[in-house]
Amino acid sequence: MKNFIKNSLTYLFIISASPAFSQINLEGFSFGAHGSYIMVGGGTDINNMGGGMKLSYALEENMVAYLGYNHYLPSNHDTYVYGYRTNEEISPREIRIDAVEQISLQQFVIGAKYYLMGDYEAIGGLYGLAEMGYLRAPTRTHFSHYDQENYKPRHADGFAASYSSYNINIGLGGEVDLLFGYLFAEAKLNLPANQAGNRAVISEIPTSVSFNGGIRFPLYFF
Repeated sequence: MKNFIKNSLTYLFIISASPAFSQINLEGFSFGAHGSYIMVGGGTDINNMGGGMKLSYALEENMVAYLGYNHYLPSNHDTYVYGYRTNEEISPREIRIDAVEQISLQQFVIGAKYYLMGDYEAIGGLYGLAEMGYLRAPTRTHFSHYDQENYKPRHADGFAASYSSYNINIGLGGEVDLLFGYLFAEAKLNLPANQAGNRAVISEIPTSVSFNGGIRFPLYFF
């Protein structure tokens, strides 16, 4: 393993120092880092803070394609499960066990934005965006104190589950040049899709609204 790492670093140094590598031009590419906030509807009361990153490429001055990822910190939600008696002589047959469900969110997107005002390298710009996305919600449930000697829930304490949804996202954004990068803000509506390719899919996560704010850095290497 040490030899592999040493050889890899050596090859990387040789390639990066070569004339061919020095001619690579990433003009049109940019990397963005941002904070994010999401509100999930459907009576879920899920409102999570998080952050993400985005890699963009300008197809034209007013058209940009990108890949993005957001990760949202867990939020806690009161819930309950039922515990069932382990001894037929015990009454009642079942009890309600209070619990806390921790829900985090992960979002992957591929999208494009079109500048309605300004362009990719203007001092300021206003753009519309459209995305195809995949939203995942890992959960973990922790129980409060209960009679563990005589009652047992169907799942163990701390059991995990996961929900998901394919999405079509639309939104608006704006940005302003800070000389070293572009300050941007976006608002999006994330709509569950009921079909992926030629097959129907079940959307387990309701419609959500999300907001991003961060800085986009152009990548220029010569």
